[in-house]
Amino acid sequence: MRRTPQQALLLVSILAVALSILACTAGASAHRKGREAAQRGDRDAAVVFYTRAVNEDPSNIEYRLGLERALADAGAYHVQQGQKHLAAEELEEAVNELQFALQLDPSNRYAVGLLEETRQKLAARKAAQEDAIDFEARRRRARELFGQRPILEPSSTAPIQLKFAEDTSLQKIFEVLSKLSGINILFDESFRDKRVTVDLVDVSFEETLDKLVLINRLFYKIVDSSTIIIIPDNAQKHRQYDELVLRTFFIVNAEVNTIANMLRTIAGIQRVQPNPELKAITVRATLDQVAVADRIIELNDKTKSEILLDIEILEINRSKMIEYGLALAEYTIGLGFRPAGSGTSADADAGTAATGIRLNRLTSVNASDFILAFPTAATFRLFKSKSEARLLSAPKLRATEGQPAELRIGAEVPVPVTSFVSQFGTGGVPTTPVTSFQYRNIGINISITPKVFIDGEIELQLSLETSTQLETRIIGGIELPVFGTRNVTNVVRLRDGETNLIGGLFEQSDRRSISGIPGLTDIPLLSRLFSRNIEDSSRTDIVFSVTPHIVRAPRITERDLAPLPMGTEQQIKVPGPRPYIFDPARNAEPPPPEEEIGAPEEVVEQPEVTEQPEVAEQPVDVGPAPEPVAAEADIAARDEPASGRKRPISILFSPPTATIAVGEQIDVVVLAGGALGLSAGELTITYDTSTFFLFDVKPGAFLTIDGKPVDFTPTFNPGEVHIAFARHDDTTGLRGSGHLVRLSFQALEPGRARVISVRGSLLDPDGTSIPASFSSLRIEVQ
Repeated sequence: MRRTPQQALLLVSILAVALSILACTAGASAHRKGREAAQRGDRDAAVVFYTRAVNEDPSNIEYRLGLERALADAGAYHVQQGQKHLAAEELEEAVNELQFALQLDPSNRYAVGLLEETRQKLAARKAAQEDAIDFEARRRRARELFGQRPILEPSSTAPIQLKFAEDTSLQKIFEVLSKLSGINILFDESFRDKRVTVDLVDVSFEETLDKLVLINRLFYKIVDSSTIIIIPDNAQKHRQYDELVLRTFFIVNAEVNTIANMLRTIAGIQRVQPNPELKAITVRATLDQVAVADRIIELNDKTKSEILLDIEILEINRSKMIEYGLALAEYTIGLGFRPAGSGTSADADAGTAATGIRLNRLTSVNASDFILAFPTAATFRLFKSKSEARLLSAPKLRATEGQPAELRIGAEVPVPVTSFVSQFGTGGVPTTPVTSFQYRNIGINISITPKVFIDGEIELQLSLETSTQLETRIIGGIELPVFGTRNVTNVVRLRDGETNLIGGLFEQSDRRSISGIPGLTDIPLLSRLFSRNIEDSSRTDIVFSVTPHIVRAPRITERDLAPLPMGTEQQIKVPGPRPYIFDPARNAEPPPPEEEIGAPEEVVEQPEVTEQPEVAEQPVDVGPAPEPVAAEADIAARDEPASGRKRPISILFSPPTATIAVGEQIDVVVLAGGALGLSAGELTITYDTSTFFLFDVKPGAFLTIDGKPVDFTPTFNPGEVHIAFARHDDTTGLRGSGHLVRLSFQALEPGRARVISVRGSLLDPDGTSIPASFSSLRIEVQ
């Protein structure tokens, strides 16, 4: 059927009207929802609905006005929220709120200024945080600058052999040592020569120098890298030659006064001035004393541990009550005297007794003048109630080591406290009572003080108290509350993630009461029918659990565990930092032929070392000793690690042996000892699957000791685990000793000693193979 143009136009008009009606309906619905959201204070939802209404009908003035009001209202609300966050120093949240407010109402100039101010504060805070984070780096750089003192650089690092006959001049020995080492040795004006005997084999130059000055009561001062002065060891000369430095240490975590006392006691520094306000300590002492102070502060100014406490509290209240039997309105029978004609009938019916009677009527008193009143109402009750309530609370507390973390769940009850004061001031008798109120916490009160040990275990000092208000009693005309309290105080030691559960804190009360007519309540069957019976039982259980998690712990390195040589009681002396094999640049030069260095006969024939004329020029006569000196003084040169062969790295297990029980877990550490430039490697660890189950493999702290990231990939196969590791952006490699891998095993079956072995390959930053020696671990499962 073909439609005429008029019909088509009519159809289009009808569809347009229908769509307009639908649009108006949708717009009206959104407008209504926006108005409702605005009325209940949901400003953001109001903006959404008003925007939807305007999109459905852009020409509706009412919708547009509603949207403008909603935008202004929501913008003002978010500005207020931003101000609250700003007052609470929550700068990031304040910036978010203010940015959202400007998106809603860009014309709000106050929000623009407040946002700019908040951004400046946030930038200043981030800069301060970055400075705080960078404090350790700045302190490390300052320590390196402080350590750049003159360091002796002998011309040869080969061990020295010195053998001098009896009655050899000490000054001559120092001169020989100077020629052997290339170090210029000067003497103080008060130096006195004497004759000694020396026999030293395979010692370095510094060890030789230290031994000579120690046994002869001397000390030396380093002038530069190639010159020293030999000085008599006495207090006057130390005051003359010992250089004093002034240094300020900034303490981050420890107590300033505690560190100051340690510096006085251990380092012997007398001039120590703490500044508690700035958390700083300023010292004036010798270089060695300041070096000892730096080490003491480094060891004791560690970050305090922080623990996250997962607490769960479950309180279950159960109550049950049964009431049945006959309950009378009154358990009394009243006898009243009411002579006839002395009152109204209503009074007589009520059993009201007469208050008086004329004496002439006593002769006419009979039984009709007395009224006997019985209980007028009785109720037979059948009632039972049962209730069970469960309260679960799971707070999380973050606590600092040594500081108590407290949690209170409950309410505060006012308790009146009365004291007496005098009306006549001081010296008068206190006779006037004054009542004040103290508030007592009821509910659940928890106090936890954590302490973290170096092995990762956590000690918690727990104090749990549950209290309730049982009843009130009137004492001296004052209504006072009566409290019930249950306390638990103990100390537990847990591992990280281990849960401690405290239960059995229950309170149960059972009550049964019978009220009725005497005699009937004693009859076995009738007592339940003609008496009121109430059985009430209630029980309250509290279960408490706490799980500690270490969030932050002090970083203890192997350097912290190593001892620090610091001289003698009379003279504190700390070994200065030494470059690796003294001077790498000089070691790179081709050394003299080994045949000439190592052959003792060549050294014996060196006339420039101990020539006879030089001995004769000394102020002290050495007699016939010069020729033996020249014949026995020699240098023994040996191959150094830098001469072409790398020293092998020792790959060890810790512990090397162990004995565990079936089902017990053990952590095994793979150690690298004497590493020189370790950067990457592959290790394969084999074990007996019938005896052990390997459930965890983690990288050791040695791989990231300098903060560089590392790729650590373990691959598990039956009876072995293959571990590949590679450090990023590593140009120097690792030096020293430390943990490479941490393995966690569980014993499955008992048996004789089982061997866990390791093999693999190690690389330096250039990809060159590093020799290594591997060991094994024996574990006996009982």
